Amino acid sequence: MTLAIGEAADVPPPAGLDITETTDLDAFVAAYARVSGISADGVAATIEREKAFTGDGTVIRLAGRLDDGGIVGTTVAWLSQGLVTLYFVGTQPEQRRRGIGAALTSAALRLAAERGARTAALTSSPIGESVYRNLGFRPVGEFRLLTF
Repeated sequence: MTLAIGEAADVPPPAGLDITETTDLDAFVAAYARVSGISADGVAATIEREKAFTGDGTVIRLAGRLDDGGIVGTTVAWLSQGLVTLYFVGTQPEQRRRGIGAALTSAALRLAAERGARTAALTSSPIGESVYRNLGFRPVGEFRLLTF
């Protein structure tokens, strides 16, 4: 799905949600691993992969936290050539349907625009597609993952 960032709906965070950039890869990866199907055995390798993208300004990692400090939602935004591609947009299952994913996506789009991005792209699972459509994203293609 893609979107011209200037046409995106702006979604404020729900009450009690604080969205900030994070560098705490241990907590961040553990949070997105839980909703992305990354096994506990794969978390350490995923943290190492994330470290490869640290510090050059092309990656934005947003964590949504409630008052207790626990991460309830994540977004990774990768900036390149005026395009932001969103990854690991996810909300912990017990916190879904409260606007957290939409607010995290909207926050990532705002930051990306401030850093020069004009277009956004992402791949959506069926569970998130309506969230992205409501923000203004439109499908541009489809692929199917096959498992055996």
